[in-house]
Amino acid sequence: ELEDGAFRIVKIQPGNRNDPITCDIITHQRVTADQYDALSYTWGDPNDGRPVFPDNGYGYLPVTRNCFNAMRRLRRKDQDRKVWIDAVCLHLDRH
Repeated sequence: ELEDGAFRIVKIQPGNRNDPITCDIITHQRVTADQYDALSYTWGDPNDGRPVFPDNGYGYLPVTRNCFNAMRRLRRKDQDRKVWIDAVCLHLDRH
C-alpha cells in the first residue's frame, strides 16, 4: 500500500530494442516528484502478457503486449526513462 500523496513511477532501464525490459518501480510524493512521462496502457488482452523485470523485488511482472511494446519503444539506449504507466503503477498491488 502507498502512503497518502504517494504514487509509483516506472524507471525503464536503458537497453536495445530486443533486450529484456528491466526497470525500477519507485515511489514519489506528489510534491517532490521528478519529471516523468505518462502512458495509459490498461487496454489490451490481459491474457496475452509479456515479461517486464523490476529490479526491486517485485519479480516477474506481466504486462499486456501493447504496454510491453510501448515500453520497448520508449526505452532509451543510454539512459533511464521515468514513466507513469497506469497498467503498472496503479495495479501493482494485484500482482
